[in-house]
Amino acid sequence: MSKSSQDIAIDFERAIVQMQNDLRYLVKKGKVSKGFIAKQNRILKSLITYYHQTQEQIKSSRSLLVERQLIHSKHTKELTDRIIRFEAICIIHGIIDFPRFLAIPTLTLIHQAKELHKEGGFKTSEMLICFIDGLPPEKKAQLEGILYERIDSKLKQVLKKIKNNKPL
Repeated sequence: MSKSSQDIAIDFERAIVQMQNDLRYLVKKGKVSKGFIAKQNRILKSLITYYHQTQEQIKSSRSLLVERQLIHSKHTKELTDRIIRFEAICIIHGIIDFPRFLAIPTLTLIHQAKELHKEGGFKTSEMLICFIDGLPPEKKAQLEGILYERIDSKLKQVLKKIKNNKPL
């Protein structure tokens, strides 16, 4: 089981204190030279400095992580809200088949959108198609005639060109 960073910090501090006590004991017994003690104290000081710098970096990293998580969470919420609003707008406009369009690759959708926009066209929504299909035949024909007049005209022009360019 891994230790918490606080437990590790406590262990580190205890180890440093124990090393200092051991050095004092050796000095009292006269077992080591002053040069050796000075060297050990420099090592301990370096370890303590390194430890404090590491702790500051960890604290700073955690703070930055929390900050980034908050930003990410806010951004995710904004995007989720935008998606929900977009879906609601689609439904308001009778576009209930948007999940089908989401299955189309992005570049294909963009290409279709550009082409329709360039031609001044549009896709008929699923709800409008259902509405038109529910109309009496004469009203259905009248409404489809109005909606598809430009498309029919363009198709007739294309067919005329094909017929005129047909080799005998």
